[in-house]
Amino acid sequence: MVVNNWFVIVDIYVVISGTGWTRFYFILFYFLSVIVLLNIMVAFTIDMYSSVESLYNQKTEDEEKSSSLLKQESDTSDNNSVTYRESAYTRLDDGGEQPYKS
Repeated sequence: MVVNNWFVIVDIYVVISGTGWTRFYFILFYFLSVIVLLNIMVAFTIDMYSSVESLYNQKTEDEEKSSSLLKQESDTSDNNSVTYRESAYTRLDDGGEQPYKS
């Protein structure tokens, strides 16, 4: 797919073969390989890059959501445990704490 001075190579093959079909073959090869296939490869590469980037962004968003949910759950569980501990103990007149006995 290197097309450096391809017209010189085409002229040499046309002179050697003696037919004009050689020129048609090289033009067809240039069109299919350089213009079509190379553009398809570039488009595929760009598409895969954007797909990987969107998956990465989605993964980081999911991780942020899960970490914020875990933080909220831990905050609410801490508040509940404090409330439970405060309700499980009663204060005595001397300032000490003892478990509540019914």
